[in-house]
Amino acid sequence: MFDRTKNTDPKKKEFHLGFEFKNVNVTESLGQYVPLDMIKAKKGVLTGNLELTQKHKENVMKVKGKLDVKNGTIQYDDFDGDIENVDAVIDMKNDDITVDAKTSIENNPVTFKLGYNMPKQDINIKLTTDNLPFKEIARYKVIKDFNVNASGNVTGELDAAVNVQSKEFTLDGKFSSPQITLANYRFRDLKTSLKMSKEQILTLENTTFHFDEAINGFKVKNDVLVPKFTYNVKEKQGNGNYILTNRGSDYSVARITGEASINKENIITGNFNSNEVSGNYVINVQDQQMNINAAGRDYLTVNYGGNSYDVNPKVNNLVLKFNNKYFTVRKHTGKIKEQG
Repeated sequence: MFDRTKNTDPKKKEFHLGFEFKNVNVTESLGQYVPLDMIKAKKGVLTGNLELTQKHKENVMKVKGKLDVKNGTIQYDDFDGDIENVDAVIDMKNDDITVDAKTSIENNPVTFKLGYNMPKQDINIKLTTDNLPFKEIARYKVIKDFNVNASGNVTGELDAAVNVQSKEFTLDGKFSSPQITLANYRFRDLKTSLKMSKEQILTLENTTFHFDEAINGFKVKNDVLVPKFTYNVKEKQGNGNYILTNRGSDYSVARITGEASINKENIITGNFNSNEVSGNYVINVQDQQMNINAAGRDYLTVNYGGNSYDVNPKVNNLVLKFNNKYFTVRKHTGKIKEQG
């Protein structure tokens, strides 16, 4: 039910419209009265009250009330597709609107909190996930634009600040996963902190994971630390540094440090340094190929094909095909001694 009053005197013109809802089915036309253009309610059961008021000489409609939505379906501008089975409380007081929502996706909880200041056009969002499949997180526009084809479950929280008028936004979050699979390789016990500036500079800090995979029959087992990686979203290029700690790889180098960068063609270039060997590399992500140049400083032990070798390498253009079982050395002038 609703009530409506209107003063017809142009000098004192005022408008008031009030609604009372009790177990009312939500429609898109009904959702138009909630002044949140980025969120559209499409289905659900609605209970609560809503008041719309426009006083004399005011150009903006004032909204007041509290709405409780059960089993709703909503659409959010920065999220691909509908979000279903949502329970939400929408509280509207003076110039501020808050949304407190929760749902379950593939039996995993997700919470969504939003605060909107209408005069300033500022929105603050807090999203929390618990063991949510990465494919669902990739529906968020900022993540989707990176076109990352990965799988695994993610736990974390993300804070976003958005100005509706300028479209500027910032992000601040923390995420973890027991295992993320990317390009057929598993990254275990992954943890990272994320920030995005208004200038769309993405920064990942203190990223750690465990890598234990065979590449071309060569076991690589490392703890990985990436202290800082920055990525310019507009220019599609980034750079960072890393530390690899050997936990049982088929080579005897205990610790490797290096730097790497990525360009808009998804070509990664980098270098590596250790007490035994140093060098550089180029990775073509699309072609699944890595080219390595290396120069030895001392002998190191390499296990391959059931044999162990003491190697002081001097390698030009070692080609690794990630989807093949073998690698090719274009030129090698170093020293190799087979053990035994």
